[in-house]
Amino acid sequence: MLPQPLRRCLPPVPIIFPQTILHAGVHAAARRHPEFFSRLEKYQNTMFLLDPLDLSFAISLRLQPQELFLQVQRRPVTTSYDARIAGTLLQLLRLLDGQMDGDALFFSRDITIEGNTAAVVVLRHALDNLDGNLLEEMTRFLGPFAQLANSVLNRLYRKHI
Repeated sequence: MLPQPLRRCLPPVPIIFPQTILHAGVHAAARRHPEFFSRLEKYQNTMFLLDPLDLSFAISLRLQPQELFLQVQRRPVTTSYDARIAGTLLQLLRLLDGQMDGDALFFSRDITIEGNTAAVVVLRHALDNLDGNLLEEMTRFLGPFAQLANSVLNRLYRKHI
């Protein structure tokens, strides 16, 4: 992450960039793991808000297999949600790819969960049961740039261990 004073000087990233990249990555991972949705069957209409507190945007996500919904939106978030998971980008990424235990992050207050906690627990279990690294799956669509994206993520992880 950039130092706070430098981050304040830079203009915000146009929303189209994270929207396009996340949309493509999530859809690509969803096509490769249809079994993921069967674990979430009861909560497919749940609107999740992934809220990286150190970024200028949040991500709304509804995990329906036929109509996967993902929207990146600037703060303040005006879209309603059923369940919110908030933390730094690094903590959320570690949670997504299984590097950190969600319970440990929650009880240490590194992440905050609001709303339908049962849906969040089912989502976490579904993510835990996926084979492979979800973030690598999501970056695979980048083709020749996937290795670069994974290298950047790995450096980020090592820097903040």
